[in-house]
Amino acid sequence: LAVAIVISLVSLFNNKGNGEKLIYSDVVTMFNDDIVTSFTMDAEGNMTIKAYKIETDKDGNKILETDVDSDGVYDDGDAYKFAVDKNGEKVVETYQYTLQSTILVEEINALAKVNFEKENSVLTEYDYEPQQETPWYIAYAPYIIMVILFVILWIFVAKQAGGGGKLN
Repeated sequence: LAVAIVISLVSLFNNKGNGEKLIYSDVVTMFNDDIVTSFTMDAEGNMTIKAYKIETDKDGNKILETDVDSDGVYDDGDAYKFAVDKNGEKVVETYQYTLQSTILVEEINALAKVNFEKENSVLTEYDYEPQQETPWYIAYAPYIIMVILFVILWIFVAKQAGGGGKLN
């Protein structure tokens, strides 16, 4: 039972199937390679990505799909060959990634929109919560505080220079 719990925890916190940390360029590559089947993103930029696993050769190179045209000649396709399990189903892997800025969220949204609207795309659904916007008064608070401090400083210096009463 303890071994099962340890294995479950290790697989739960594992970001990428092969143990490597997923980086932003990996996420972009998944969208560009059109292997993302679905993804969700919360307001903090945490993404859960489901993508097909690409079949690789013994050297680790990705294998492209090949199609036979009407002449019986093999043409290299532009899509990768997906790994399949024992039942013939495509293998789907789940990845976790956190976007660090709203600019990256907009870029991922643009990539997803292009893939989603593309004919024969594997991306079937995506959902994300809009980023929470900071209220204007919080955004301008440091500037307002600085203006108030400068006004107080100016009044203090003006009273001291004019020979007025001492401020305690």
